[in-house]
Amino acid sequence: MLVLGASGFVGAAAAEAASRAVWVVRGAGGRRPARCADPVSVDLADTTSLRSACRGAAVVVHAAGLAHVAGAAGRDADFEAVNVRGTAAVVQAAAAEGVRRLVLVSSVSVYGDGVCPPGGFNETAPCRPTSPYGRSKLGAEGIARDAVAGTGLELVVLRLATVYGPGDPGNVARLMRLIDRGRFLWVGTGENLKTLVHVDDVGRALVTAAAIGAPTGTYNLSAPPVSMASVVAELASALGHPVPRVRLPGGPCLAAVQLLRVFGSRGVSAAASLRKWMADDMFNGGRFEQDFGWRPVVSLAEGIRGEVAWFRATRAGGPERVASERAPAA
Repeated sequence: MLVLGASGFVGAAAAEAASRAVWVVRGAGGRRPARCADPVSVDLADTTSLRSACRGAAVVVHAAGLAHVAGAAGRDADFEAVNVRGTAAVVQAAAAEGVRRLVLVSSVSVYGDGVCPPGGFNETAPCRPTSPYGRSKLGAEGIARDAVAGTGLELVVLRLATVYGPGDPGNVARLMRLIDRGRFLWVGTGENLKTLVHVDDVGRALVTAAAIGAPTGTYNLSAPPVSMASVVAELASALGHPVPRVRLPGGPCLAAVQLLRVFGSRGVSAAASLRKWMADDMFNGGRFEQDFGWRPVVSLAEGIRGEVAWFRATRAGGPERVASERAPAA
């Protein structure tokens, strides 16, 4: 198995799970990938290096690319170059070298920020991405489907919900740091639902999806939804802090923030973030569970405790630094 992005947050979990499943793992990443018997250097823009990395591999897990991280929204052109054209190059190299199966890591960002339907977004929901990252992921999916046509290469696309766990460069880690620093402020009731998935479960899912001859297609990957109040409570408990009790009403807060829109992009961004915080944000992963017999096994409490333990263990070196090193290949 070739894991592209094997030194990143998600790619490292795939390499770890594949190694445990007795795959011989060839890993490509920005740093020396852990758990890889055969580390290689690959440039997504270099066809020669991609073909060399794919040579002899039965399966490729493509978890490399430009990631969506806070403070680095990026431009459409940047995401297009890495995530879309890079994916096209990976598919072409894999097909040319006789790879049997390609697992492409995508994101639920492809659905955009529309109103969450009852039961959450499933794979038949319309895709209306609103960010450069989401647009690039949807573009990568489309170009991969077009490129595998007629090649005999099996394609599985996994749209990941919010991934958390040790090394998390995303929203759960940012919330954890706010609570730890005493800077978290409740807005709304916290009863709205979100879908998360632990990075270890993602690693297992990617290896499950890599089975040659298994179903193909596009799938959401998520765990059952949890309330924001539950996430905050678990983080506070694991950090040893009391759960913040003061809660500001969501409606008036949103109205006040929306007034800031007259002052430019900061107000627009703040209003969008607040709406996102208070909204249901659910993605239905039942189809993948049914077709592949996969189930998430890491509970929210267990996953949060592990992330907090990692945070404390790396705080001396700076969790932001550790997360940022892992984020580009996530």
